[in-house]
Amino acid sequence: MTHPSVVGNEKLTTGDRYPMVVKGEGLTRLEAERRLVKLYRDEYERLTRRRGHVDALRSMVKAHKTRYNALLREVRDRRELTRPPRQLEAGSPSRAA
Repeated sequence: MTHPSVVGNEKLTTGDRYPMVVKGEGLTRLEAERRLVKLYRDEYERLTRRRGHVDALRSMVKAHKTRYNALLREVRDRRELTRPPRQLEAGSPSRAA
């Protein structure tokens, strides 16, 4: 089965039954955007006055794509280190077997 977020070129909408894959990825992107804004505060404030928050973020992510991708990797790595270990459900086969 194909992962629900990868169905052709279609994007999932809020009406779909699948949450953003997954909540953690959305939080990861928010954190990376927050860090990008912190790094480029003057640019963010200038763009926000002209375009509003959402368009300012879009513009900054596009303009600083390399830095944004690096921030995403940093946040994902940090989340991996702080994520609690997966619990196996009773009756499910272990991965070691």
